Amino acid sequence: MLPFLEISLRVILLCVPLALLHAPVEASDDRGDVLAEMASVIRDNIYNPDLTSIYVDAIESMRSDSSIMGIDDDEAFALSVHRVLQAALPDGHLGVYGPERTRRILGDHDDIPHNSEEVHSNALPFSIVPLEAEGAPIALIRIEEFTSDESIAQTFNRTFSEIPDGTAFIFDLRGNRGGDAMHFRILAACLLEHPTAVHGIRWRHGDEFETIERHSEPDPACQHHFDAPLYVLTDARTASTAELMPFILQARSRATIVGEATYGASHPAEFFELPHGYGLMVPIGMAFDPVTQADWEGSGVIPDISASGDQALEAAFEHFNSLHLCARVTSVMPSGYVCETAPTELLPVHWTASGVF
Repeated sequence: MLPFLEISLRVILLCVPLALLHAPVEASDDRGDVLAEMASVIRDNIYNPDLTSIYVDAIESMRSDSSIMGIDDDEAFALSVHRVLQAALPDGHLGVYGPERTRRILGDHDDIPHNSEEVHSNALPFSIVPLEAEGAPIALIRIEEFTSDESIAQTFNRTFSEIPDGTAFIFDLRGNRGGDAMHFRILAACLLEHPTAVHGIRWRHGDEFETIERHSEPDPACQHHFDAPLYVLTDARTASTAELMPFILQARSRATIVGEATYGASHPAEFFELPHGYGLMVPIGMAFDPVTQADWEGSGVIPDISASGDQALEAAFEHFNSLHLCARVTSVMPSGYVCETAPTELLPVHWTASGVF
């Protein structure tokens, strides 16, 4: 009877559906599909083809790494792959996303209303608060994101131009994760009095490359602000286009940057869907300063005045206060008097909300 039982068991096992016998292998095959398509997308789209082998080799090494391929949780697997790619070659815009986060990202994109009354009336991505420091008017301008809606960007410029002459400006970009560079280009028309190169991008389109440069033309409606004191607040979460603004204004000696070094992501990226619901953000371009050819990838924008993110506003007020008092002292001193504009101990500043402009 034993031989018969042994044969019967073998027959039963052979009749079991292969999906049940090889479930772990199928899970690995799913992961393999994701990695294969990931390598293909990077190969075809990464902004610098010379970097392809770095990422592809890292992807290939993961195929035989059971500690990664054996991860059951989709989001944990995506995070592990992301970390391997970043370890191979860091890039501020390269990202790997699991199905849950991919759905959220795609949903967020689908939910953005364009050219709607709701956007214009209730969801403007900026706010302007009038303040006063030692009798001097200051506009605190918070930009949440750089919009891709040109009409919103123009709305900002019109509002900006209506602020009275003699006002100093503090732009708060802390936590701003970026957006469309078009918004900064339009905004720069109110900050720079001469036609100025404000950014360049070298795009990859398959096997072709295209380099574009953008300039800002001065807006006469804003000309009374061209020489206004200007500060930009940053922190470690200030990223992408939100880094472009302080980077260019600092390079043009137009603004004082206050706070923390920014995130360090200067490569424009595109989102690609992968098999089994995964997603991949791939840098497909290189942003740079057309004048210096420099960028902020990896290093971020280094502030002129270092302060923790939550102390950046106070540090900007203190610096402005020292300059403002210096100017008042200089105005009543004999010709040739030089005022100390960088005291070792910044004066305490008293500021209050001043109502409306």
